[in-house]
Amino acid sequence: MTLPQLALHLHLRAVTPEELADLQDDYTELVDFMLDAWEDHEEETEDGIATSLCRNSHRIARMYGPGDGELPVYGGRSYPDPEDVDPPVLVLDPTEVRRAAAFLSAFPIDELTAQRRELGLDEEDDLDTHEDLLDFYLDAADSGDAVIKAFWL
Repeated sequence: MTLPQLALHLHLRAVTPEELADLQDDYTELVDFMLDAWEDHEEETEDGIATSLCRNSHRIARMYGPGDGELPVYGGRSYPDPEDVDPPVLVLDPTEVRRAAAFLSAFPIDELTAQRRELGLDEEDDLDTHEDLLDFYLDAADSGDAVIKAFWL
């Protein structure tokens, strides 16, 4: 069986624990915050407090393995859409961000890219994706930040 491939944008934004507390664990506030952050995304990315991936959901799953809540791609406390229309917003607290950074630091990206190269597949996108996520999570972990993740279809 072939599953449909969903194109999605994964938007990640580092926030201080104080900024996160101001959002009061509310789906609507989290979405509004992320939508506002999206407007400043280019600047925030340059500042190292945001990143985004425009990837196929199966591609990300293949890269880091099946999603069962493990870090970094699938982790975080979930805030579902009360109307059950849009994807949930996920929040990683600073401890989870440090675990995600450690996971990415230890991930055998060289093995993955070598396997893809042997199969005649382009490994450059996987390497770029990994490096973007690694840099982002390391910076957030070093700053003691939490991370909010929103999925835009």
